[in-house]
Amino acid sequence: MSNRVEILKKIELYKNAHPEVARLSDAQIISVMIDSGAINLTEEERITIFGENQQTGLSDNVTLKQTSKISSKNGRVIVSLSNGKSFDINKTIENRINNITKNLKKAEDSNGFIGSMWSGFKNLTGIGDSSDKVRIQQEKEKKLLSEFNKNAGKRSEIFKELTGADYNAQNLEKFVKGEIALKSEQALNGYTEGQEMASDITGDIISGIAAVGIYSLAVAAAPVTGGASIAVGLAAATSSGGFIKTAVKALDARSGGREYTKEDAKHDIATGAFSGVLAPVTGGLGGAVGKTVATKLGVQAVKQAGKETAEEVVSTGLKQGIKTALTNPTGYEYVGGTMLKRAAALGAEMATDGAVGGAVDSAFRTAYDGGSAEEVAESALGGFLGGALLSPVIGGGMKTFGSLGHKAGGEIKEFSFNEKELAKMIKEVPKSSKNGLPTNIYKQIKKGPANNNGLNPR
Repeated sequence: MSNRVEILKKIELYKNAHPEVARLSDAQIISVMIDSGAINLTEEERITIFGENQQTGLSDNVTLKQTSKISSKNGRVIVSLSNGKSFDINKTIENRINNITKNLKKAEDSNGFIGSMWSGFKNLTGIGDSSDKVRIQQEKEKKLLSEFNKNAGKRSEIFKELTGADYNAQNLEKFVKGEIALKSEQALNGYTEGQEMASDITGDIISGIAAVGIYSLAVAAAPVTGGASIAVGLAAATSSGGFIKTAVKALDARSGGREYTKEDAKHDIATGAFSGVLAPVTGGLGGAVGKTVATKLGVQAVKQAGKETAEEVVSTGLKQGIKTALTNPTGYEYVGGTMLKRAAALGAEMATDGAVGGAVDSAFRTAYDGGSAEEVAESALGGFLGGALLSPVIGGGMKTFGSLGHKAGGEIKEFSFNEKELAKMIKEVPKSSKNGLPTNIYKQIKKGPANNNGLNPR
């Protein structure tokens, strides 16, 4: 420390970082800084500041916890902890930089088919916490360590660049305890967390898309109509969502050589079931928004929702309109107008579906995992933005599978037998038969299901 001006600057910075010393004199603060390793003074500078007796003048009622001290030995930085243990900071930094190679390889090797694709995409595009960014940071830190070893005067600056933390005894103690991480370690943690999140979100997306198809099929094929058929569909969507997500996550874990535990299955069944039951609801909401936009733009929104439902909508209004939205949630088709207007209506539908679904799904998952209210809110915002970004995949997938499910369900229902009518026909069977069937049943099948005299399609 070459002059008093620099010392005073150090004191001011230390006071800002440590409010508990604000009521002490400059000489007392310098004493604390020396003990903590935040400042080094020559003997001449000590005498100039404290006098020959070097008394700090700390009063008995002033207590400052000093847990560790910094010293230098053979050009190495040594931090001595309050428990008597000492650590070579230079060597600690070197070991932790080198461990990144092993830990990153382990993380990459544990990627399943979902994680591998996501990792490759991040490396290709440069978005997010990628494995390439971890390696780049690691190489940068190797160079910084070399400078840290050679240039004692820049160690404070280099340590901050390595970790983002100030260079003092307390932070060095936290560093050797693992409470402060290198930036490469922070990047690796971000990478592994991102991989886990990608697998979970992908499971939610797949289970949600498939659940919409299963829901639409169940509603269209149900032997009941209106609210009862919707209840059948929601039950099917819930159970299928939980099963599908669990299957996807288990396959991903197996493909990456990871263990898939009972706790994992419990988590995925619960969150997958929620994604399943949520998907038709957000699909219906997206359809309502798309229809509104279409109407504003002069485009016609047409939905196939079943004869019974369409008739009830006319007579009962809003309540049945909600049922209609849930009967075939992704079933709107946009006709008329320009291609741009139709695309705008479709885009609004898919964006609403993706964004709202993403927000609610992410919030539920975070809350289920024990997140705080703030974390749930942050997760909801992230899910909203992510869902909107992925809306062509989420919304497009739901419309495709929803349409296929509704069509398949309609076919099943159209060709289903009315059990009461069938029982009545069998009771009235004449003795004559053709091709092993009673003559009247054979004729009905020959005519097709549209005839109402025997087999009665519903």
